[in-house]
Amino acid sequence: MEPVRTEGNAFWRGNERFLIKGISYMPCHPDLSNYDSLIDPLAEDRLTALDRDIAVLSGPGGLGLNTIQVMGLDFRNNHGKALNMLAEAGIYVLVKICERLKAPKGGRNGIDPNFDTAPYYKVSAMRRALRTVHELADYPNVLGFVVGGPHITWPETSKIAEVRRAAVRDVKTFLRLRGGRIPPVGTNTRDDARMRIPMLEYFTAGSSQERVDFFGLGCYSWAGRSSFQISGWQNMVQQLEQYPVPMFLSEYGTSMGDYRLWEEVDCLYSPDMTGVFSGGCVYTYFESNNPYGIVKVDEDGNLEKKWKETQGLQKHFGVVNQRSPAELYSADTKDYENWTGQFPAAGQNPWYATSNLPSLPGTIEDFLREVRSDAADEGREAGPQPPVTAHPVQHTQAVTEGVTNLNLNQ
Repeated sequence: MEPVRTEGNAFWRGNERFLIKGISYMPCHPDLSNYDSLIDPLAEDRLTALDRDIAVLSGPGGLGLNTIQVMGLDFRNNHGKALNMLAEAGIYVLVKICERLKAPKGGRNGIDPNFDTAPYYKVSAMRRALRTVHELADYPNVLGFVVGGPHITWPETSKIAEVRRAAVRDVKTFLRLRGGRIPPVGTNTRDDARMRIPMLEYFTAGSSQERVDFFGLGCYSWAGRSSFQISGWQNMVQQLEQYPVPMFLSEYGTSMGDYRLWEEVDCLYSPDMTGVFSGGCVYTYFESNNPYGIVKVDEDGNLEKKWKETQGLQKHFGVVNQRSPAELYSADTKDYENWTGQFPAAGQNPWYATSNLPSLPGTIEDFLREVRSDAADEGREAGPQPPVTAHPVQHTQAVTEGVTNLNLNQ
């Protein structure tokens, strides 16, 4: 399976643009206050269920999708069999990491918007993230790593973007040091008209070693019968087209009644949108604690499709998958490789995050040595293993969890 890469403001597979035709794939609703409640969707004890779902996603008579977006992967599980099954079906995987990073608690009006972000950059969260990255990076159908964490939806908590950007920086450094394949690393967030531009500027500014390789935007403004103009998508595209970073809709699909029409699929995969966005991910596959799933699964593992939803998706992706490249996008792309951008003005409403990022104790080399040691003990070592001192990157000491012994099993 040919890996996907980012170049300019697009995703590429070989010499052809790659459009993400994806869906969020989470067996339970993410309870971000209790991460242990999450079900690992690619664990070996779910292979039977995954095989069942692959047939719905991309098999004969399936939805015609090429990507799933997952979260909650437990580094203690082996995900190789699941990834190989998905690869055989032509399905790529966007892997959310760093979900355990948190923002200050309390109401938005009770938070000092200039709070110190160092205590929120936790060794424990990055320990888990880098273990996951090490296991998965060499699989060719890992489309990219999405650095998550708390959503940035209020000016008062916008400074937590420093933690996300630090995580992007350190994941990218870790990948360079470990050798082997280097998948793209990006971030995603919910769309908010006030925060949209400063947030995008913040994550795309500066050196390619620190900025994101792609940016995902969760957008629910298209609701029911709508259009490129009425939904606000036209204004969004006009606002974002000056930024040359690869972008996609990390979530879309607003529920307005018994079922969704999915007319936005036709628009998303047309030249109206693809000059800025490279597709997106439907929210969501499983129904759990919300009406947004397209299938229901009972306690015995029996799957019931929500027929009007799945038939609508199948119909619209069937149309999209028959379009020629000229009907999907123009041949023009933008230059992101030489882009340096500009950080948004910080310290005032609506944006408070600065370019002064927190650091983890020790060095990324320390993390890599322990990750390799633990992976070797578990029989999971993979990929070429150059010396970890080949590209030393020293981070200054920061007071995060007050530890320097990076025990990655905790």
